[in-house]
Amino acid sequence: MSNVPGKPKSRRRSGCPVSISLEIFGDRWSLLIIRDLMVRGFRTFKEFQGSDEGIATNILSDRLQKLQASGIITAEEEETDGRRVNYRLTEKGIDLAPVLLELLIWGARHEETGAPCALIETMEKNREEVLAEVRRRWRERDCTPLLPKFGGGAVVAIWLQQDGHSLGTKRRRMSGSIEDEIKKANAFRDKVEELVVARGSCPTGDRNTLLMGYWSLVFEFHRGILCLLSHKFYGAAFALVRPIIEATVRAHVVIMGSAEDVRKLREDEYRTNLATIGTEIDRYFGTGDLFGRLLTSAREALHSYTHAGVLQLGRRFSGTDLVANYEEGEILEVIRVSTSVAFMVNNLVTKHFGFEEEWKNNMGLYEGWGRHA
Repeated sequence: MSNVPGKPKSRRRSGCPVSISLEIFGDRWSLLIIRDLMVRGFRTFKEFQGSDEGIATNILSDRLQKLQASGIITAEEEETDGRRVNYRLTEKGIDLAPVLLELLIWGARHEETGAPCALIETMEKNREEVLAEVRRRWRERDCTPLLPKFGGGAVVAIWLQQDGHSLGTKRRRMSGSIEDEIKKANAFRDKVEELVVARGSCPTGDRNTLLMGYWSLVFEFHRGILCLLSHKFYGAAFALVRPIIEATVRAHVVIMGSAEDVRKLREDEYRTNLATIGTEIDRYFGTGDLFGRLLTSAREALHSYTHAGVLQLGRRFSGTDLVANYEEGEILEVIRVSTSVAFMVNNLVTKHFGFEEEWKNNMGLYEGWGRHA
C-alpha cells in the first residue's frame, strides 16, 4: 500500500515501512505509552506519569501529542468531568498489539527481565488468545489490566477469564535472599551427605537397612524441595515438607522402636502418630523437647500442605485471581526446616554407626550453616 487516502504527505527518510513506522513510535517512550494503554489499563496523564520507567512531564506531553497527530491515540473528555481527559487507542493503535506482544517475548527471551519464564511461555503458546483478549478489552473499553507491572518483585499474571475467577500463571520474582538460602542449603547438604558416602559402606541388618533407606530418602526429598523452590513450584515444595519430616521420624523409630515397630515399617503397616511420636523420640534420644515441639506446633500445617488442605488451597488465590501466593518468609522457613531435617537424619546415622569424626564434622557444618541461615 503506497498511499493512504486522506493522509497528508510528509517528508520521509525513505519509503520503507519499517523506517516510516519508526518515525512515529521509534523513540524510547512512545511504545511504552502504547503498552500502558493496551495491557495495563492506563487512561490518564497521571497514570502514565506513574509508570516505572519514570517519564518526564514535558516528554510525556510531547509524545501524547505526536501519537494523537499520527492517529494512534485519541483524547476524550471524561463524561462526568469535562476538565479530565482520557486517552484511548484508535483502530490504528490497537493494530500494534502483535508488534508489542512479539517485543515482549523477544525481550524476555534474549535479555534479563522481570518477566517470569512461565508467563512468556504461556504467551508464546497462546498468541492468538492473548491478542483476541487485548482487542476485546479495547473494543469493550475494559480497563482491567491484562499485565501488571514487571520488576521490583511484583506479581505477574496473564488472565483468561472463566467463571468469575482469573486463571493465570504467576511466578514470584525470586528475591536474592531466597536464592542465597537455596545455594547455601544445597552446599551444606552436599557436604554433610558426603561424610556418610565417603565411608563406602555401612553395617547391614533389618534396622540398619531401613535406616539407610530413610537416610537416602531424606536427602532426595531435600534436593527435590530446593529444586522445586528454585523453579518457583512452591506448592509442590511445601507438600514435600511432611514427607521429609516423617522419613526422619521413621529413621528414629527404626533405632528406638520395638521389633513389632520394625516389622510394621518393613511391611508398610506403620502409621506415624505425629501427636505423640515427637515426645517419645525426645525421651529416648535426650533431645529435650525438640521433636515434640516441632511436631506438635506444625502437625496441622504439615497435614494441610501435603493433603491439599485449606492452607495449600488458600495460597492458590490472590483476591479473586487464581494464582499462587506464597510469602517469602514461608519459603525461607521451608528451606531452613528441610535443611535442619537433613542434618538431623545425618546426625542420627553418624552417631548410630559410631562414625565419631563424621558426627563431629556434621555438627560443625550445621553450626556454620546456622550462623548464616
